[in-house]
Amino acid sequence: MSSRQDKELQIRLAELQMDLQINITYLFGIDGIIMALFVGLYQATLASEDIIRIVLIISLTFLMCLFVLVAVHYIREIERIRRQTRKLRKEYVW
Repeated sequence: MSSRQDKELQIRLAELQMDLQINITYLFGIDGIIMALFVGLYQATLASEDIIRIVLIISLTFLMCLFVLVAVHYIREIERIRRQTRKLRKEYVW
């Protein structure tokens, strides 16, 4: 492998690593915010009246669905990056 190919591989791997790090940061950041909202609404549910409790329970259900959707989206992105890394490895390593 030539020096130029080595540099190209290193640059591509660094870009994939940055993408991976960004996606992991987004995953934990967004899901952390959603969980904080969930806990706050759950605490409010315990001290609320019946009508408000129903609205809060619906909100909690929505937040849990959102949590799962965000997690699935970013896990798929992370998997896509891992596939690209494997492809690069096969391309450059015999």
